[in-house]
Amino acid sequence: MSQINLCEILHKHKLWLNSEKDGQRAVFKGMDLSGINLKGEDLRDADFRHTNLEAAVFTNTDLRAARFDNSILYRATFHGANLRETRFIMCNLERADLSEVGAVGANFNESNMRDACLYGGDFRSASFRHVDLRGADMRETDFRGADLSLSAWPLSKDSVGVVVDIQFIYQLLGHVACLRCSDPEFDEIKAKIMPHVSKSRKALELLLELQWWDKNE
Repeated sequence: MSQINLCEILHKHKLWLNSEKDGQRAVFKGMDLSGINLKGEDLRDADFRHTNLEAAVFTNTDLRAARFDNSILYRATFHGANLRETRFIMCNLERADLSEVGAVGANFNESNMRDACLYGGDFRSASFRHVDLRGADMRETDFRGADLSLSAWPLSKDSVGVVVDIQFIYQLLGHVACLRCSDPEFDEIKAKIMPHVSKSRKALELLLELQWWDKNE
């Protein structure tokens, strides 16, 4: 995309956001915008679906309610961006930088976020169902109220200091209770955590699934 065309799209989008004459929502759907620099722009509600945005720069960009579904965002930079209620369903966000973003209520379902940097991000009430977070830097992130069901969580120093709510703790204990270990000490540990596990519907569903497998082996 030429710089002239980009400037025109950004100008019309600004008019559209202000409900002014000749305004038009920014639609980049299906384009190859790899390496593009949109640092600090106001792109609320913009359409980036099915777009190649490899190594794109969105530092401090306002992307509230924008849509990136099915886009390539490998090594893209979103540091400090406003991603409130932004959609990233089925995206490739491997090695992307989402440090210190505000992503309350964002949707990352079924995305690849391996080795991504989420350091210091605010992901309260965001959805991470079926998300691959292996190797991701999740230190000091806030996941209170977030849905991390069926996601791959890194069991390493990269998840130190993550802020979660008590329901997520119950769910994690449910996963512990579903493990198999021949050491007698595990039975003692399991007995101590079960009262907490019983407080989580999702944790109880895990136990029911384990019982089903035990009966059908």
